[in-house]
Amino acid sequence: MSMNSVPEDALPPYAGIAMADVRLVKSGEDAAAALAALSQADVIGFDTESKPTFAKGEESTGPHRCSWQRTTPPGCSRSAPTPPRR
Repeated sequence: MSMNSVPEDALPPYAGIAMADVRLVKSGEDAAAALAALSQADVIGFDTESKPTFAKGEESTGPHRCSWQRTTPPGCSRSAPTPPRR
C-alpha cells in the first residue's frame, strides 16, 4: 500500500514537535546525553541538510546539518506520517 492510496482521514494528524523537545548538541556532554537518549529508543531516524550550490559544477561542502529523531516520547508519536498535501 502506498501513502497515496491511504485516505487522509485514516491517519492521525501530526501535531508537530515542540521546541521544548528539541535539543542542540553543543558539547561532548550534550552528545553523550543524546547518545543515551537515542540508544533507549525503539526506532531512530535522521535527516541531513546541505546548503545549496549555485554555480554549475560547484561541489557541495555539506552536509551542514544533521538531525536525529526517536519515535518514543518526547518527540514523534508512533503514528504513521501525514501524507503530503495536494
